[in-house]
Amino acid sequence: NRLSNVRDWHLMQCYNGLVTLTTATKRVLGSEEDGSGYLPSQIAKEVEVLCRLAELLLDGPFASCSSQITRTLHRIHTEDLTSSRGIEDGCSLYAVDIGLQLSMFSDGIIQSIARSRALGSMTRNLGRHVLDMFVRHAVLVFPLSETGRHRLATDMARIEHAVDSICPVGALRESYMALRSLRNLFSLCDDELIAATPSLIESLIYLRPSHVAYHLFSRCSDSKFVHPHRRDNKTPSEFSDWLDAHSEDEAWADVLKSVQNYEAGLPHPGQ
Repeated sequence: NRLSNVRDWHLMQCYNGLVTLTTATKRVLGSEEDGSGYLPSQIAKEVEVLCRLAELLLDGPFASCSSQITRTLHRIHTEDLTSSRGIEDGCSLYAVDIGLQLSMFSDGIIQSIARSRALGSMTRNLGRHVLDMFVRHAVLVFPLSETGRHRLATDMARIEHAVDSICPVGALRESYMALRSLRNLFSLCDDELIAATPSLIESLIYLRPSHVAYHLFSRCSDSKFVHPHRRDNKTPSEFSDWLDAHSEDEAWADVLKSVQNYEAGLPHPGQ
């Protein structure tokens, strides 16, 4: 809203002032003209305090953008991934909106304020968050048809491009590699997954085992199988919050619980 925009503008002006002050201090008092040289220890401590304060001023706008994108990403579970109605360039509307949100944030915040170590770090963290949340929610889509997988692969490319516009995706390392592994997973047919060759397993190593399991569950056509988040009557968003609060070992134990419940309901030989 307008009040939030005004507040963010004032915060960014304070941030610019602090970055300018710290840069000038390093150039005037440092041993090198470019500000990279030695500073007296007491002055260096005070400059570090100013840098930390500048970083804190970035927290609000970046957290707001991150929350907005997460809310938009939740629509992956409500939009029809098999329909061509309302899509743009083969992408779902939620993916288009995420691209627009990142573009507006880049133009309004990232490109309009002073460069700093904190800005670079927070921009990369935002990029990681977008990729990580896409991977998580994409594997939680249930059920997921082959048409839906193709749509998500297209959405993935749109989101990757949007993130690359604010920071190089290659610099996001594990998050980017997980995205690439998910792309490989989407492209595999059921027979290839059943074969589970060493090269296939190698292509998926950057995905969490529980994430691979969630996607495999999404391909299950047996109505008697209950996905972990549906077993406890959680929405995908609520289950995502649950994953934030639990370890991978706990998530895997939850996966096994769904499998065991399914196996217990199967008819025994002779029945």
